[in-house]
Amino acid sequence: MSFSRAVLLTLAACAAPLAARGAAAPAPTDAAAAAAAAKKGCAVPAPLPLLDKTAYPDHSFRYGRENTATETASNGDVRIEIEFAGCRDGFEHSFAFTENAPKTTYDDRDHWLDFAATQIKALKTWRRGREDVKDLLDFLSGAKIGTTRKSGTQIRLEICRDGSPAGEDSCSMKSGGGWRFAVRSLDGNRIEVRVSRSLALALPRSEP
Repeated sequence: MSFSRAVLLTLAACAAPLAARGAAAPAPTDAAAAAAAAKKGCAVPAPLPLLDKTAYPDHSFRYGRENTATETASNGDVRIEIEFAGCRDGFEHSFAFTENAPKTTYDDRDHWLDFAATQIKALKTWRRGREDVKDLLDFLSGAKIGTTRKSGTQIRLEICRDGSPAGEDSCSMKSGGGWRFAVRSLDGNRIEVRVSRSLALALPRSEP
């Protein structure tokens, strides 16, 4: 069995059938998600909700174009948004937490690293979301070793899975994907903290 096939089977096994409340169309079952993606020529199954919608009264899940989706909810005063992307060479899951009336500035890196870890630990997910939670918490626990970059009203740091330095934009799928932490000031009264994980699918090597 190829590695890419094993990854797809693992992703499918980690999910339970679920229909999303408030979605433009019902979320497919695992098998249907894979079939829907295959029709579009994607190796990555169509996104499925990660959050337990019964825990979030304002939960929504909507599909976008090109095998993407957006899931939203709130935890107290914190707005949660999860963005899904990926088709042929890998996928990315991006978790954003927006806090109103923050008590510190956007560039207080250590505070926002702790904030992100607290928010991710508090997420109520289906079984399929546990791998995201574990992977992101592992990243955040050692993220301080990464180089922090500042641009305008945003700071960010990134670590690639193969240990190579991140490019100006992000870790490429050639590096296996990676993890990204970013904080930006949306206005004078809101700050968004975003933590992302990307993972490349191992593609079959071409014959020499």
